[in-house]
Amino acid sequence: GSDADICNEYIFEGNLEENDLQAYEISVKNLKGGNSGDYIERSSRNAISIIARIIQELQKIDDVFLCSIDGGESEIDIATSCKAIIKTRIEDIYNKVKELNMDGNIQICEIKNELSFSIEDSKRIISQILKLKQGIVKKQDGNIIVSGNIGVINTNKNKVFIQGVLRSIDVEQLKKYNNENLSISENNHFTVKEIYQDSAWIPNKTSKLLNDFEKAYCRVNGSTPIVDIAHGGLECSSIMKRTNNMDIISIGSIIEDFHTVNEKMYISSCEKTIKTLLEYLKK
Repeated sequence: GSDADICNEYIFEGNLEENDLQAYEISVKNLKGGNSGDYIERSSRNAISIIARIIQELQKIDDVFLCSIDGGESEIDIATSCKAIIKTRIEDIYNKVKELNMDGNIQICEIKNELSFSIEDSKRIISQILKLKQGIVKKQDGNIIVSGNIGVINTNKNKVFIQGVLRSIDVEQLKKYNNENLSISENNHFTVKEIYQDSAWIPNKTSKLLNDFEKAYCRVNGSTPIVDIAHGGLECSSIMKRTNNMDIISIGSIIEDFHTVNEKMYISSCEKTIKTLLEYLKK
């Protein structure tokens, strides 16, 4: 993982109002999650976006007042669950949502709720979720250049908080799309707070450390290791920007579905990694 990234928190503060419309809780869960670096193709179908698209489609039928929306656990991971409370006069809302054929296990139930955001504020919040950069934003020659992910959304009374991350190995492209997110936020009356920003790590394919480690791997395992530049971020960039002229690589075992409940690591791969490291350290 060699990308630079920017994590922003997008904050909306609106006015809550009362109406006598029926309130519903709409939830989606059990979606495929994972880290938004390796599994970025799942980001545009994350639980937060699915709930937002459902509400957007319902808004085309009649007024939908948003009361709250909450989902996700980490800005860097794909949200697997989300729920929203809305108020509307739309009849037979259960079948209306079913007809949308959205991903995931979607459930709807009637609840009691007095306060909601105004129609204008409700539309701004949904617009913000759907217009922020998500999924694969830009590709070039088959490589992902820019990606985005909305990982967390929370409602606290009359405030909505969204945390999302943008990634790119191209710093200028990262700035460009971050500025677009800032413009989207301004149009939707959101304020933006930068949480963190990490620099890019440009891998060195002629690295002596890489060459020596590949040779050690071959001696131990009788085969060539997989050398890859992955889309995502690692601690390497943080180390590199604090040191001068350090040769650095990242090594690891084969892991699948990481940052999910199905995360697994192959023991045979871990064994190869440890034995190779011990062989290399003999020098």
